[in-house]
Amino acid sequence: MVELRLLDFFSIDQPRRQAVLRQILKNKVTSSSIYWGLRYNYLSYLNVFPELDEKNYDRAIAQLIEENYLSKKDNKLLLTIKGQQALEEFKQQHYFIDRPQLFNKYDLKLWKEILRLMIQVLSELSFENRRYYVVSQNLKAQFYIKKWLYQEKKKVLIPQFKEYLLDFLESQPKDKSDIFMNSFVGHGLPGYTIEQLSEFTGLATADIQIVIADLSLKFADYLNQKGGNFLKIVNLVARSQGLPTSVEETYTLLQKGFTVEKIKQIRRLKESTIQEHLIIASILSNNFDYHQVLTSEDHRILQSIYSDDNLDDWKYQDLELSGHQMPFYKFRIYQVQRSKLNNDRT
Repeated sequence: MVELRLLDFFSIDQPRRQAVLRQILKNKVTSSSIYWGLRYNYLSYLNVFPELDEKNYDRAIAQLIEENYLSKKDNKLLLTIKGQQALEEFKQQHYFIDRPQLFNKYDLKLWKEILRLMIQVLSELSFENRRYYVVSQNLKAQFYIKKWLYQEKKKVLIPQFKEYLLDFLESQPKDKSDIFMNSFVGHGLPGYTIEQLSEFTGLATADIQIVIADLSLKFADYLNQKGGNFLKIVNLVARSQGLPTSVEETYTLLQKGFTVEKIKQIRRLKESTIQEHLIIASILSNNFDYHQVLTSEDHRILQSIYSDDNLDDWKYQDLELSGHQMPFYKFRIYQVQRSKLNNDRT
């Protein structure tokens, strides 16, 4: 089966490396993968598919190339006219992730187990039934739910949860809400498997999985915004939204005014590692101060050499050939600055 869904990550006019998407989906953060993820607008998909099988992914891409949905040149891929048409038709019949950034905000795997238990337990409690088999065998999820229920007033939780759930479902398309809710076990309700829901709806199992994952994370975010009694349970699956720990330590020292050389000594790391940290920080931080890395003279030199907006075609070698001595990380951070500036203008 051809994985046409992957075509959505490719462009008809911007050549893209297939390895970058694979690294972004699996949350493999390097300065190179993150930079090209920025250029390809992939960053919101960080950690969407951490268990992605790399061999299957590469085979899927190879098949798309073989069947002329993608074209390959200089180890980069372009969406073909055939691929563009196939993607447009595919999108009319299939579901796509609405808010991919939530996959990196919450632990989906654990949250799905907690949510299954939460819905089942609150449903049974609303009917004052305490004799049932729990739907999830995940011990961590069971522990969290038991502890949460012990700390909260059940008479308050049940009507509040019902109110929140109904409000959330009304904000979603009905077809998606129906799939989502039919996947849960409740009092007198068996809950259906992905395969059963696929059979009932006529949708592919991948579509069912996407709807359930997408709405599960949206509901986590909804409860997080509501706060109150449900904030405690959602916080258990919330991921850190800051920089990777080691990157943050380096960036904090930079903000305090330390030079790369001094940071290297303080952290006892290679200079190349410190430079990589700064590139990642410049990409993932919303308020990175480029002037802490690039001097006015650096800006003048870089602007004189790289005056166009075709950032993907910029070559570090052009800087070297101009006779100027400047480390690669400064060149890359300047690219990041220009890339974000261009995005702000569009």
